[in-house]
Amino acid sequence: MVGRFSIGEFSKHTKVSIRTLHYYDEISLIKPVKDVRTGHRIYSEENIQTLHKVMTLKSLGYSLEQIKELIYRSSMDMTIIESLRMQKEKLEMDREKIDTSLSTLRRTIAILEEVGEVDSTILMSIIAGMQTEKEQRSYAEKLVDKDIVDQYYDVSEDIKLELEKASLKFYERVKQLAEKPIHHEEVHEMLHDYFSLIFKLTGKDEFQEALADVVSKIEDKDDDYLNEIADELERTFPSPLTKEEESWLEQAMLHYLKSIDIFSEGEEE
Repeated sequence: MVGRFSIGEFSKHTKVSIRTLHYYDEISLIKPVKDVRTGHRIYSEENIQTLHKVMTLKSLGYSLEQIKELIYRSSMDMTIIESLRMQKEKLEMDREKIDTSLSTLRRTIAILEEVGEVDSTILMSIIAGMQTEKEQRSYAEKLVDKDIVDQYYDVSEDIKLELEKASLKFYERVKQLAEKPIHHEEVHEMLHDYFSLIFKLTGKDEFQEALADVVSKIEDKDDDYLNEIADELERTFPSPLTKEEESWLEQAMLHYLKSIDIFSEGEEE
């Protein structure tokens, strides 16, 4: 087709809907001429070239408002580089969010397929943990040597899934056992199972070293600092436990770690 096109012909030729073409006209993105006799829109070959530019920039993720600023430039020079760089960064961030969401969905589906019914509070906590992994890692690096953090987080999706299944089971057992004494055999067994998986990832000695690092960085700090750390911990590592359950678990973990010589009396605050 050459020359002049009605809106129907232009739509068919470009595979762009008439409704979209109307909108592009309204916002002065692609402006056809009006037939003086009929008032109908008439499109030209130049409009086709403009539409190609629009579709190209849309494919790069630009908004229509941004495209309007670029579309009628006769040439692209160094001034557009910063715009392209910013768009590249935006798309990379979008891709990271999409990748995180897809990974979260895959792992959540796998958990539900295996365990079936699950406490919704625990499941939502685990899903939130999947989505805040980047923030968790950044927080952990403030308190623990980066090599230890890398050992824990630089693992395959399958291993992350294994950890999340273990966390699900762990939280369920915490809620079941929270009324029992912290030295009870079932409590010891629960913590043994959980920490065995952690030690498998980080190594027992490395975990002990990391724990010592944390203690050294928070000891002798004032209440404001400790409260700030606690608030950030709560935001970054969502917990499905009540305050009472968290307090009980803290005591149970301390008792267990002492029993396996990971945490000594001298390290206790």
